[in-house]
Amino acid sequence: MPKMIKLIIIVMLMLFSPLSSTVWGSQPLKVGYFDYIPLSYRDKNNDPAGFFVDIARHVAANEEWSLTFVHGTLQEGLERLAKGEIDLLLCISYSEERAAKYDLTSESLLTDWGVVYRKKGQQINTILDMDGKTVAGRKGGIILQTFLQLANQFNINVKVLELDSNEELLSDRAYEAVDAIVIGNLATFSNADDKKFIRTPINFSPTKMVIAATQGKNPDIMHRLDRRIKSLKDNKDSIYYRKLEEITAHTHTSSSPFLLWGLVLLGSALLISFAFVVTLTRIVKRKTEGMKKYSIELESREEQFRLAMQASRDGLWDWNILTGEVYFSPSYFRIIGFEPDELPHELSTWLDRIHPDDMESALKANTECIEGISETFSVEFRMLSKSGDWIWTLTRGAAVQRREDGRATRVIGTHTNITALVETRNALRESEGRLKLATTAAHLGIWDWDLQSGNLVWDDTVFEIYGLPRSDQSVSKKAWEESIHEDDRQEVVAKLNAAIVSDTIYENEYRIVRADNSTRIIKTFAALIRENGLAIRVIGMDKDVTKRRMLEHQIRQTQKMDAIGRLAGGIAHDFNNKLTVILGYSELIKMLECVEANSCNQYLDEIIKAANHSQEITKKLLAFSRDETPETCHIDINYMLAEMKKTLGRLIGERIAVSFEMSGDLWPVKMNPTEYDQIIMNLVVNARDALPEGGKIFISTSNETIDIQPHNACMDSSPGYYAVTTVSDNGCGMSPELIERIFDPFFTTKPSGKGTGLGLSTVYGIVSRYKGFITLESSPHEGSTFRIYLPRSIELEDGDSVVEEMGEIRGSGVILLVEDEVAVREMTQLFLESIGYSVIMAENPMHAVRLCEDRDTQIDCVLSDVIMPEVNGRQLQEMILAIRPELPFLFMSGYTSDILTEHGVAEHGLNFISKPLNFRSLHDKLALLTGNDLISPKMPG
Repeated sequence: MPKMIKLIIIVMLMLFSPLSSTVWGSQPLKVGYFDYIPLSYRDKNNDPAGFFVDIARHVAANEEWSLTFVHGTLQEGLERLAKGEIDLLLCISYSEERAAKYDLTSESLLTDWGVVYRKKGQQINTILDMDGKTVAGRKGGIILQTFLQLANQFNINVKVLELDSNEELLSDRAYEAVDAIVIGNLATFSNADDKKFIRTPINFSPTKMVIAATQGKNPDIMHRLDRRIKSLKDNKDSIYYRKLEEITAHTHTSSSPFLLWGLVLLGSALLISFAFVVTLTRIVKRKTEGMKKYSIELESREEQFRLAMQASRDGLWDWNILTGEVYFSPSYFRIIGFEPDELPHELSTWLDRIHPDDMESALKANTECIEGISETFSVEFRMLSKSGDWIWTLTRGAAVQRREDGRATRVIGTHTNITALVETRNALRESEGRLKLATTAAHLGIWDWDLQSGNLVWDDTVFEIYGLPRSDQSVSKKAWEESIHEDDRQEVVAKLNAAIVSDTIYENEYRIVRADNSTRIIKTFAALIRENGLAIRVIGMDKDVTKRRMLEHQIRQTQKMDAIGRLAGGIAHDFNNKLTVILGYSELIKMLECVEANSCNQYLDEIIKAANHSQEITKKLLAFSRDETPETCHIDINYMLAEMKKTLGRLIGERIAVSFEMSGDLWPVKMNPTEYDQIIMNLVVNARDALPEGGKIFISTSNETIDIQPHNACMDSSPGYYAVTTVSDNGCGMSPELIERIFDPFFTTKPSGKGTGLGLSTVYGIVSRYKGFITLESSPHEGSTFRIYLPRSIELEDGDSVVEEMGEIRGSGVILLVEDEVAVREMTQLFLESIGYSVIMAENPMHAVRLCEDRDTQIDCVLSDVIMPEVNGRQLQEMILAIRPELPFLFMSGYTSDILTEHGVAEHGLNFISKPLNFRSLHDKLALLTGNDLISPKMPG
């Protein structure tokens, strides 16, 4: 037994002899530290403890240093270090200012960053919410300094309470005095159960935690520290990582003293272990060979992964939250325009380049993943590139390691450049906006029909076109088909089905019946989308073309009326020429008294009367079909109605009875007689159409004085004296909605092709032109009553009530007659010669010019037609006036005024007489132009 004890003692002396030599030859160092739990602090026995203290002791044991720990505040430690009172200061946050003042280890032990904790009841989620708040931070600490700089960048005003330690920051005193605290992330690990303050999403300013020394005093010590720290960090089984695990697990273990029996067991174990050295060596060799093989496979897989990441152009990042270390792949740096060695692998490389507007969303996504709210995250934000441009990035991440309380300790993810995608997305959004504006402006409705599901989607404009509420964007195909006009439905559906089968562009125009039973005309365009040759979708546009089609119809009606007018003008010319001959010869026979008195005069009067009536019909036709300013005169409405009785009877048919009641003392009015005929004809036709089964029309006249303005039945009225014509019927009547539009041009209730919609609008236009107005009284099934108010004419013009008769007329002088119509030319020549004129005949304009060139030929006046072949009357005048400037001209024509205007004859100041010729008027105009005073007096009628 004594031999055994001696053997154990010898073994123990051999084992601990190096330790003894280290102590005996150790280098003394004074090490400062302050309370920053769990990194450095005094334990319950007032002994130094914490992560940095343990690392310092481990390095000192290996470097043969003898450490003396000096406790104080951070501020005191920095001051002692500056004065050289201590050699080292533990747990220092790196800053450029401190690097210029002290020697700092190049190897960091940890990375810490600032975190804002809020007091319960405070709503603090972003840096902007800190404005006006009171904040506590550690005196002299980098985290407080950087927070104040960040607040200044955002123009945020905060009140600051500086405390000496993190323990004071988490104390009841701080809780009562402040709204929030600014503290290092690592300092909160040991206070995870403290619920007084609540962590916010505000994280900022990652900083490296290092060891400081007096500047220039101990360079060898700093070099050895860096070498030892790097060696510890490279070894995953070192004390460095064991102490990290203790921090995150909030556990602090203590060592038990070595007991004698422990020494005995240790020595025995050493002796027993020696026996297995050879065996273990063989096992290690085999394992080493297996590890080499595994290493080769791992390197191959890593190379495959690297190539895959390179091909995808995505950046890879790996964040160790415990140490603060971050790894960024080369592609990560290249995405923002840097080479891999241009930026450090630090959290600040990411944080410092995030766009200020995106900072909150980026931090929120990361924080929720770290806190365990979500397992993964995906967030888009902008990062500042090397060129100064903002790069849109998509960052995806996932927590791969967590503590027992669920907080992440390691997060990895990818980083993708999506700038082109965002630009395309924004351009598409802008394009969609422009399309929406364009379709809205053009009133185009968009629809989308899924052929497989049968779902039909309309936009708001389509609902508006169909007159349906916008409560639901989806409608059924059946509902759409039912809205199509029944006369068009079968053709529309068949045409659409044919387009689907034949793969053609669908285009159609059809009528729909809206919810209010009104009819609209729809123009539809659509395109088909196919998949594997099968039509799966139809997208189209609808446009309401009702107004356009109505306008086109109105234009066609106007063109028809214009064509009728031109036709009427041509007919009138030929007709007037024939009437000139008829009237001329009849008047000439009466004037020359070539027959016995009263034997044929009665027949001649009838011929003249019929010709004059035909002349009036021609004027009415021209007034109806052409936009001319009609000649006006004073008319007796009762006389006009009496003349129309027979015509109206033929117009309305035998099933409708017409009765008249005329006022005996009706005031005269001044207007064109033909236009009054138009008024009555249109009103009677309108009444006839309201009596399809027969009925009664009542026409009456009366005088009415209006002394109020406006008249209670018409806003267009004005005070005055009016001759009133009333046209009533006992037909179907009209609704108030119909009355509002009854005078609109082209508005008609008749079927297509049965009416132009111009009748009542023409009446309204004529009455308004003569300063009159119209009233209408009607209701459904009660008939209608139109009243036409025409202003009373006070004075009669000379000759309005006098009937002229042909008396004896005489003339003298030489007339050059230019007329291409033989019958008119010969009759006019005969008339002029019969009353004393000499006539020189010219059958065409050029003949007339040649006659004028002969100065020996006496000519006192030229009487010329206007429309002639080759040269018209106006051109002829210019040619003759160039030869004989003093020669007077008198033009005659049976054409309408617009045609004469085209030939330059309707100009003001030109002498003109219309066909058929009135020979007294012809004589009077010729006498005036030739200076002939021999004008026969008018004979009383």
